[in-house]
Amino acid sequence: MPLKAKIIRQQYGEQKDNKNAYVLFTAKEDAVKATQELNQVVVGDKHIRVDIDGKTEAEKNDFETSVFIGNLPWVVNEEDLRAHFEECGKILNVRVIRDKDTFIGKGIAYIQYSSAAEMKKALEAKNNSLFKGRNLRVRRATPSERREKK
Repeated sequence: MPLKAKIIRQQYGEQKDNKNAYVLFTAKEDAVKATQELNQVVVGDKHIRVDIDGKTEAEKNDFETSVFIGNLPWVVNEEDLRAHFEECGKILNVRVIRDKDTFIGKGIAYIQYSSAAEMKKALEAKNNSLFKGRNLRVRRATPSERREKK
């Protein structure tokens, strides 16, 4: 059955292949050390994200180093997206935006690089690039208050 037909019939299968875990440290210094040493380490075949209270230290400059990706296929995983974009620089975070009930992608994602220069390289190299049969729209990520309301 074609993918579109499966989605219409709500036969999604397993779309989300990532998991969340929480660790409580007795000292804040240990938590900070974990973010520095373990963030983006590969465990099995997946990169793990380690942060404090939902934010890594690097995310303070999120909009200076992040790209927005549009026109993604509905079925996409973070590791495939990372592989497509990693030639542009060191990736700190990949976030695919998904439906909260079905976990199917909404066709958009964000990738955060370690520097603004790497982010600019991704804008130049990956805009309109082919990913799983789709031409990607890659733009600089912007805060929601700066986006034009339609």
